[in-house]
Amino acid sequence: MRMISWFRCLPPSARSGLLVAGLALLLASTAGATDPLRGEWKGFAALGTDSVSIVFRLGQDAGGNWSGYIQSPPGSDEFAELEFLSVSGSAVSFRYQSPQMQALVIFSGNYQGWNDQIRGVFIAAGYDVPVMLERVGLSPAEAAQAAADSAAAADRAAGIKGPPRIRHHNNFAVVGRGTMLMPLHIVREDELNINDITTTSYGWDAGVRWYVIDDFAIGVRFFSGGLAFKASEGELELFDHLADFSSASFHEFSGFEAVINAYFGDVMIPKAPINPFLTACFGKYDWTLTKSGRGSDPVMILDEEVTGSDYGIG
Repeated sequence: MRMISWFRCLPPSARSGLLVAGLALLLASTAGATDPLRGEWKGFAALGTDSVSIVFRLGQDAGGNWSGYIQSPPGSDEFAELEFLSVSGSAVSFRYQSPQMQALVIFSGNYQGWNDQIRGVFIAAGYDVPVMLERVGLSPAEAAQAAADSAAAADRAAGIKGPPRIRHHNNFAVVGRGTMLMPLHIVREDELNINDITTTSYGWDAGVRWYVIDDFAIGVRFFSGGLAFKASEGELELFDHLADFSSASFHEFSGFEAVINAYFGDVMIPKAPINPFLTACFGKYDWTLTKSGRGSDPVMILDEEVTGSDYGIG
Protein backbone atom coordinates (compact mmCIF):
# COMPACT_ATOMS: atom_id res chain seq x y z
CA MET A 1 0.00 0.00 0.00
CA ARG A 2 2.87 2.39 0.77
CA MET A 3 4.35 1.76 -2.68
CA ILE A 4 0.99 2.50 -4.36
CA SER A 5 0.59 5.69 -2.31
CA TRP A 6 4.11 6.76 -3.24
CA PHE A 7 3.41 6.13 -6.93
CA ARG A 8 0.16 8.14 -6.79
CA CYS A 9 2.02 11.08 -5.28
CA LEU A 10 4.22 11.38 -8.38
CA PRO A 11 3.21 13.90 -11.09
CA PRO A 12 1.57 12.38 -14.19
CA SER A 13 4.69 12.89 -16.36
CA ALA A 14 6.88 11.02 -13.84
CA ARG A 15 4.34 8.19 -13.54
CA SER A 16 4.22 7.73 -17.31
CA GLY A 17 8.00 7.74 -17.47
CA LEU A 18 8.24 5.01 -14.84
CA LEU A 19 5.61 2.92 -16.64
CA VAL A 20 7.48 3.21 -19.95
CA ALA A 21 10.75 2.28 -18.24
CA GLY A 22 9.11 -0.76 -16.65
CA LEU A 23 7.70 -1.81 -20.01
CA ALA A 24 11.14 -1.47 -21.62
CA LEU A 25 12.70 -3.65 -18.93
CA LEU A 26 9.98 -6.24 -19.47
CA LEU A 27 10.54 -6.22 -23.22
CA ALA A 28 14.31 -6.44 -22.77
CA SER A 29 14.04 -9.41 -20.40
CA THR A 30 11.58 -11.14 -22.72
CA ALA A 31 13.76 -10.53 -25.78
CA GLY A 32 16.79 -11.86 -23.95
CA ALA A 33 14.92 -15.13 -23.27
CA THR A 34 13.65 -15.64 -26.84
CA ASP A 35 15.30 -16.89 -29.99
CA PRO A 36 16.66 -14.62 -32.77
CA LEU A 37 14.67 -16.72 -35.26
CA ARG A 38 11.53 -14.90 -34.13
CA GLY A 39 10.20 -12.50 -36.75
CA GLU A 40 9.38 -12.27 -40.44
CA TRP A 41 11.74 -13.61 -43.11
CA LYS A 42 11.78 -12.93 -46.84
CA GLY A 43 13.71 -14.38 -49.77
CA PHE A 44 13.44 -15.60 -53.34
CA ALA A 45 13.54 -19.11 -54.79
CA ALA A 46 14.64 -19.69 -58.38
CA LEU A 47 12.32 -22.06 -60.24
CA GLY A 48 13.72 -22.40 -63.73
CA THR A 49 13.67 -18.95 -65.25
CA ASP A 50 11.19 -17.67 -62.65
CA SER A 51 11.85 -16.20 -59.23
CA VAL A 52 9.26 -16.87 -56.54
CA SER A 53 8.93 -14.72 -53.43
CA ILE A 54 9.10 -16.62 -50.13
CA VAL A 55 7.82 -14.99 -46.93
CA PHE A 56 7.22 -16.75 -43.64
CA ARG A 57 6.76 -15.70 -40.03
CA LEU A 58 8.03 -17.44 -36.91
CA GLY A 59 6.72 -16.72 -33.42
CA GLN A 60 7.35 -17.98 -29.91
CA ASP A 61 5.01 -17.69 -26.93
CA ALA A 62 5.95 -17.19 -23.28
CA GLY A 63 6.13 -20.96 -22.79
CA GLY A 64 8.71 -21.34 -25.56
CA ASN A 65 6.30 -22.94 -28.05
CA TRP A 66 6.81 -22.08 -31.71
CA SER A 67 4.25 -21.27 -34.41
CA GLY A 68 4.64 -20.16 -38.00
CA TYR A 69 2.87 -19.07 -41.17
CA ILE A 70 3.97 -18.85 -44.81
CA GLN A 71 2.64 -16.54 -47.50
CA SER A 72 0.47 -18.65 -49.78
CA PRO A 73 0.07 -18.01 -52.62
CA PRO A 74 3.32 -16.00 -53.00
CA GLY A 75 2.78 -12.25 -53.25
CA SER A 76 -0.69 -12.39 -51.68
CA ASP A 77 -1.98 -11.19 -48.33
CA GLU A 78 -2.88 -14.74 -47.24
CA PHE A 79 -0.78 -16.93 -44.96
CA ALA A 80 -1.00 -20.68 -44.38
CA GLU A 81 -0.03 -22.31 -41.10
CA LEU A 82 3.21 -24.28 -41.08
CA GLU A 83 3.06 -27.97 -40.17
CA PHE A 84 5.61 -29.94 -38.14
CA LEU A 85 7.48 -26.73 -37.30
CA SER A 86 10.72 -27.52 -35.48
CA VAL A 87 13.27 -25.05 -34.10
CA SER A 88 16.36 -26.42 -32.39
CA GLY A 89 19.28 -24.10 -31.78
CA SER A 90 19.99 -22.44 -35.12
CA ALA A 91 18.14 -25.11 -37.15
CA VAL A 92 14.59 -24.65 -38.39
CA SER A 93 12.39 -26.96 -40.48
CA PHE A 94 8.72 -27.20 -41.42
CA ARG A 95 6.23 -28.53 -43.97
CA TYR A 96 3.20 -27.10 -45.70
CA GLN A 97 0.84 -28.12 -48.46
CA SER A 98 1.23 -25.85 -51.50
CA PRO A 99 -2.06 -25.49 -53.41
CA GLN A 100 -0.21 -23.93 -56.35
CA MET A 101 2.20 -26.85 -56.72
CA GLN A 102 -0.33 -29.36 -55.43
CA ALA A 103 2.53 -30.93 -53.50
CA LEU A 104 3.98 -31.16 -50.02
CA VAL A 105 6.78 -28.63 -49.58
CA ILE A 106 9.54 -29.26 -47.00
CA PHE A 107 11.95 -26.61 -45.79
CA SER A 108 15.16 -27.17 -43.81
CA GLY A 109 17.62 -24.39 -42.95
CA ASN A 110 19.94 -22.78 -40.44
CA TYR A 111 20.13 -19.32 -38.93
CA GLN A 112 23.42 -17.44 -39.37
CA GLY A 113 23.91 -14.95 -36.58
CA TRP A 114 26.90 -13.14 -38.09
CA ASN A 115 24.79 -11.75 -40.94
CA ASP A 116 21.29 -12.28 -39.48
CA GLN A 117 20.10 -14.57 -42.33
CA ILE A 118 18.51 -17.99 -42.77
CA ARG A 119 20.00 -20.24 -45.45
CA GLY A 120 18.19 -23.42 -46.39
CA VAL A 121 16.58 -25.64 -49.01
CA PHE A 122 12.98 -26.07 -50.15
CA ILE A 123 12.19 -29.62 -51.29
CA ALA A 124 9.11 -30.21 -53.47
CA ALA A 125 8.20 -32.64 -56.27
CA GLY A 126 11.71 -34.07 -56.28
CA TYR A 127 13.46 -30.70 -56.62
CA ASP A 128 15.87 -29.07 -54.16
CA VAL A 129 15.73 -25.27 -54.33
CA PRO A 130 18.32 -23.33 -52.23
CA VAL A 131 17.11 -20.08 -50.72
CA MET A 132 18.52 -17.26 -48.60
CA LEU A 133 16.10 -15.33 -46.39
CA GLU A 134 16.64 -11.97 -44.76
CA ARG A 135 14.84 -10.50 -41.78
CA VAL A 136 12.03 -8.03 -42.30
CA GLY A 137 12.09 -5.33 -39.62
CA LEU A 138 13.98 -5.37 -36.31
CA SER A 139 15.52 -8.35 -34.61
CA PRO A 140 14.39 -9.13 -31.02
CA ALA A 141 17.60 -7.57 -29.65
CA GLU A 142 17.15 -4.45 -31.78
CA ALA A 143 13.51 -4.17 -30.72
CA ALA A 144 14.55 -4.38 -27.06
CA GLN A 145 17.19 -1.69 -27.58
CA ALA A 146 14.68 0.54 -29.36
CA ALA A 147 12.28 0.12 -26.43
CA ALA A 148 15.05 0.96 -23.96
CA ASP A 149 16.02 4.07 -25.97
CA SER A 150 12.37 5.14 -26.07
CA ALA A 151 12.09 4.67 -22.31
CA ALA A 152 15.26 6.71 -21.74
CA ALA A 153 13.90 9.50 -23.95
CA ALA A 154 10.64 9.44 -21.98
CA ASP A 155 12.63 9.65 -18.73
CA ARG A 156 14.52 12.68 -19.99
CA ALA A 157 11.30 14.34 -21.12
CA ALA A 158 9.75 13.67 -17.70
CA GLY A 159 12.84 14.92 -15.88
CA ILE A 160 13.65 11.50 -14.40
CA LYS A 161 17.38 10.89 -14.04
CA GLY A 162 18.92 7.45 -14.31
CA PRO A 163 21.33 6.02 -11.76
CA PRO A 164 24.47 8.16 -11.30
CA ARG A 165 27.57 7.11 -13.17
CA ILE A 166 30.23 5.62 -10.90
CA ARG A 167 33.71 6.77 -11.92
CA HIS A 168 35.76 5.52 -8.98
CA HIS A 169 34.91 1.96 -7.98
CA ASN A 170 37.31 1.82 -5.01
CA ASN A 171 37.66 4.22 -2.12
CA PHE A 172 41.46 3.90 -1.96
CA ALA A 173 43.75 4.86 -4.84
CA VAL A 174 47.49 5.14 -5.47
CA VAL A 175 48.49 7.80 -7.99
CA GLY A 176 51.73 8.69 -9.73
CA ARG A 177 52.91 10.66 -12.73
CA GLY A 178 55.96 11.97 -14.52
CA THR A 179 56.29 15.65 -15.40
CA MET A 180 58.32 17.80 -17.74
CA LEU A 181 59.00 21.17 -16.13
CA MET A 182 59.42 24.19 -18.39
CA PRO A 183 60.51 27.59 -17.01
CA LEU A 184 58.88 30.88 -17.97
CA HIS A 185 61.42 33.63 -18.72
CA ILE A 186 60.68 37.33 -18.47
CA VAL A 187 63.97 39.05 -19.30
CA ARG A 188 64.30 42.79 -18.83
CA GLU A 189 66.93 44.71 -20.70
CA ASP A 190 70.32 44.54 -18.96
CA GLU A 191 68.78 42.76 -15.96
CA LEU A 192 69.62 39.06 -16.40
CA ASN A 193 69.28 36.98 -13.23
CA ILE A 194 69.86 33.32 -12.44
CA ASN A 195 66.25 32.36 -13.13
CA ASP A 196 66.56 33.59 -16.70
CA ILE A 197 69.08 30.90 -17.66
CA THR A 198 67.07 27.92 -16.41
CA THR A 199 65.95 25.27 -18.87
CA THR A 200 63.60 22.28 -19.06
CA SER A 201 64.01 19.23 -16.83
CA TYR A 202 61.85 16.39 -15.56
CA GLY A 203 60.16 15.51 -12.27
CA TRP A 204 57.74 13.06 -10.71
CA ASP A 205 55.17 12.79 -7.94
CA ALA A 206 53.36 10.00 -6.13
CA GLY A 207 50.62 9.85 -3.54
CA VAL A 208 47.54 8.19 -2.15
CA ARG A 209 43.87 9.24 -2.19
CA TRP A 210 40.80 8.30 -0.22
CA TYR A 211 37.47 8.84 -1.99
CA VAL A 212 35.02 9.97 0.68
CA ILE A 213 32.36 9.85 -2.03
CA ASP A 214 32.69 9.15 -5.75
CA ASP A 215 33.16 12.85 -6.57
CA PHE A 216 35.33 13.95 -3.61
CA ALA A 217 38.75 12.72 -2.49
CA ILE A 218 41.38 13.69 0.07
CA GLY A 219 44.99 12.60 -0.06
CA VAL A 220 48.68 13.33 0.31
CA ARG A 221 51.45 13.41 -2.25
CA PHE A 222 55.23 13.81 -2.49
CA PHE A 223 56.81 15.50 -5.48
CA SER A 224 60.33 16.04 -6.71
CA GLY A 225 61.60 18.00 -9.67
CA GLY A 226 63.71 20.91 -10.73
CA LEU A 227 65.21 23.00 -13.51
CA ALA A 228 68.57 22.68 -15.23
CA PHE A 229 70.72 25.57 -16.48
CA LYS A 230 71.82 26.49 -19.98
CA ALA A 231 73.96 29.57 -20.50
CA SER A 232 76.77 30.88 -22.66
CA GLU A 233 80.19 31.70 -21.19
CA GLY A 234 79.33 35.39 -21.28
CA GLU A 235 76.15 34.85 -19.30
CA LEU A 236 77.92 32.66 -16.75
CA GLU A 237 80.46 35.44 -16.10
CA LEU A 238 77.61 37.46 -14.56
CA PHE A 239 77.48 34.87 -11.75
CA ASP A 240 81.20 34.63 -10.93
CA HIS A 241 80.39 35.58 -7.34
CA LEU A 242 78.83 32.11 -7.03
CA ALA A 243 82.07 30.16 -6.89
CA ASP A 244 80.47 26.71 -7.17
CA PHE A 245 77.88 27.63 -9.82
CA SER A 246 78.21 26.37 -13.43
CA SER A 247 76.05 25.27 -16.34
CA ALA A 248 76.02 21.80 -14.68
CA SER A 249 74.24 23.17 -11.59
CA PHE A 250 70.63 22.28 -10.85
CA HIS A 251 67.72 24.08 -9.21
CA GLU A 252 66.15 21.24 -7.23
CA PHE A 253 62.85 21.37 -5.36
CA SER A 254 60.60 18.88 -3.58
CA GLY A 255 57.85 18.77 -1.00
CA PHE A 256 54.81 17.19 0.61
CA GLU A 257 51.20 18.28 0.07
CA ALA A 258 47.78 17.58 1.55
CA VAL A 259 45.39 17.52 -1.41
CA ILE A 260 41.63 17.77 -1.97
CA ASN A 261 40.15 16.70 -5.33
CA ALA A 262 36.57 17.63 -6.27
CA TYR A 263 35.31 16.04 -9.50
CA PHE A 264 32.77 17.66 -11.83
CA GLY A 265 32.43 15.05 -14.59
CA ASP A 266 28.81 14.12 -13.82
CA VAL A 267 27.86 17.79 -13.65
CA MET A 268 29.73 19.23 -16.65
CA ILE A 269 30.06 16.35 -19.14
CA PRO A 270 28.35 13.23 -17.72
CA LYS A 271 29.03 10.89 -20.66
CA ALA A 272 32.60 11.97 -21.42
CA PRO A 273 35.49 9.55 -20.81
CA ILE A 274 37.42 12.27 -18.97
CA ASN A 275 36.55 13.57 -15.52
CA PRO A 276 37.39 17.27 -15.00
CA PHE A 277 38.29 18.15 -11.44
CA LEU A 278 39.46 20.97 -9.17
CA THR A 279 42.43 20.47 -6.84
CA ALA A 280 43.27 22.41 -3.69
CA CYS A 281 46.47 21.78 -1.75
CA PHE A 282 48.54 22.90 1.25
CA GLY A 283 52.15 21.86 1.58
CA LYS A 284 55.74 22.39 2.63
CA TYR A 285 58.22 23.07 -0.17
CA ASP A 286 62.03 22.84 -0.19
CA TRP A 287 64.48 24.07 -2.82
CA THR A 288 68.24 23.84 -3.29
CA LEU A 289 70.72 25.23 -5.81
CA THR A 290 73.15 22.34 -6.33
CA LYS A 291 76.70 22.34 -7.71
CA SER A 292 76.64 19.64 -10.36
CA GLY A 293 73.22 18.17 -10.97
CA ARG A 294 70.32 16.63 -9.12
CA GLY A 295 71.23 15.34 -5.64
CA SER A 296 74.70 16.95 -5.48
CA ASP A 297 76.00 19.31 -2.76
CA PRO A 298 74.49 22.80 -2.45
CA VAL A 299 76.16 25.90 -3.86
CA MET A 300 77.73 27.99 -1.05
CA ILE A 301 77.68 31.78 -0.64
CA LEU A 302 79.68 33.16 2.28
CA ASP A 303 79.74 29.69 3.82
CA GLU A 304 75.95 29.51 3.64
CA GLU A 305 74.09 26.90 1.58
CA VAL A 306 71.86 28.32 -1.14
CA THR A 307 68.70 26.56 -0.05
CA GLY A 308 65.34 27.32 1.49
CA SER A 309 61.90 26.06 2.47
CA ASP A 310 58.45 27.49 2.94
CA TYR A 311 54.76 26.64 3.24
CA GLY A 312 52.24 27.34 0.52
CA ILE A 313 48.74 26.76 -0.77
CA GLY A 314 47.47 26.17 -4.28
